Amino acid sequence: MTHGSLFSGIGGIDLGFEWAGIETKWQVEIDPYCRELLGKRFPNAKQFEDVKTVGKHNLEKVDIVSGGFPCPAFSRAGKQGGFEQDDLFFEMIRICYERKPKSIVFENVEGFKKWSKTLRQEVENIGYDWGDAIFDARDFGIPQARRRYFAICVQRGMLFGSQYLRRIQGEKDSNIYGLQSNNKDTEGRWTSTVKTKEEWRTIFANSRRIRKNNGISSRLDRHRKFGLGNAVVPHIPYIIGKRLKELCQKNQAEKPS
Repeated sequence: MTHGSLFSGIGGIDLGFEWAGIETKWQVEIDPYCRELLGKRFPNAKQFEDVKTVGKHNLEKVDIVSGGFPCPAFSRAGKQGGFEQDDLFFEMIRICYERKPKSIVFENVEGFKKWSKTLRQEVENIGYDWGDAIFDARDFGIPQARRRYFAICVQRGMLFGSQYLRRIQGEKDSNIYGLQSNNKDTEGRWTSTVKTKEEWRTIFANSRRIRKNNGISSRLDRHRKFGLGNAVVPHIPYIIGKRLKELCQKNQAEKPS
C-alpha cells in the first residue's frame, strides 16, 4: 500500500505507516526545517510546500492520505475559533476528493471532537464511510499523556460488507476502539526500551514532572525547531496502518468476483 501525507510535520504518521509496511510517496509541509528533516528521513518521498498548491495535477494517486491539519483553532489551549479561525481542513477534503484514496486518516487535538460533525458531513459528501476515536499514547505503551482525535475513513463501496469500520481490528473487536493496544491480545504494549510496568510508571511520572522522557533532554518538546510538541506518536498510526492493510486484504478476498 502507498501513502501521502498532508501537514506532515516531522513525519510521525509517516513513520508509523512505514513500520506497517506502507510506502510514503509524497509529503506536504510548509515549515522549512521540518521539510529538511523529512527529506533526510524519507528520501524517496516527493516534497511539496503548501497544501493550497497541490492536488490532482501534481500529487501521485495513493491508497491512503493522512493529515494532522493545524490544531490551534480547535485546542482548548487556544481561541477555539474553529473553521472560521483556520479552514485548512477543507483543503485536505479538496485534495482527497480530487485524488480519491481508498482511505483517509485525520489527526488533531482531542478538542476537535466538538467539530467532528463537520468532518463527518464532509467525508460523507465526497464518498467515504468513517469512524472516529480519542486515542491516548499511554494505551499504546508510550509513557506520555497525549490524547489525540483520529478519524479513519474508507471509500464507500470499496470493501465488501457494511460494518467493516466496526471490525477494523478483526472479529474479536466490536468497534474502532479495538485499535488500542491495551487489549490483552494485541502487540506493542511496551516500547523497546521499557521492559516492565514498574519502569513504565517511573518514566511516565518523571516525564510529567520535568518534561524529560526516555533520554530526550528536558523541555525539548517545547522547542519549535525540533517539532516534537506537535508530533504524532508513531505507534498509533502503526496500528491503524497495520489494521487497514489486514482489513483491505481480508475484504478484497471476500468480495464477489
